[in-house]
Amino acid sequence: MIQLGGVNTLIHLAIGAVDLRRGYSRLFNLIEQHFGGEPLSGHLWVFLNKQRSLVKILWWDTGGVCVLAKRLHEGTFQSKTSLTDKVVMLTAGELQMLLEGLDLAQLRPRRWVRKSPIERMKIQPETDQRCGSSSAMRAAG
Repeated sequence: MIQLGGVNTLIHLAIGAVDLRRGYSRLFNLIEQHFGGEPLSGHLWVFLNKQRSLVKILWWDTGGVCVLAKRLHEGTFQSKTSLTDKVVMLTAGELQMLLEGLDLAQLRPRRWVRKSPIERMKIQPETDQRCGSSSAMRAAG
């Protein structure tokens, strides 16, 4: 089984179209010079061609560089867009959805998915509904 990175692996998606006829060394140079990244970091770099029918994923594994490519026979890949950035970050789930053909620009995470632990603490009610007692009373007792 191929495992693309690990828990701490970042996934970078290049916003603009890239000439995917480039070889490994030219994609490495693109990552370093155009995006200011480090191709040997083990992070994934995702590129789309102008027609958005081909995606290439480049990453450095312990033994060398790996490239995964997927070409669509029909349709196009639809990814996130940014007016200011050259690269956007993806989660592993978003990369999977992109490869499955879902439109990432139209997807919206539900609010509860993105809440931090601090935000969850603000929402908790002052009274425990099961017991009818105040959380402050339980803390004092």
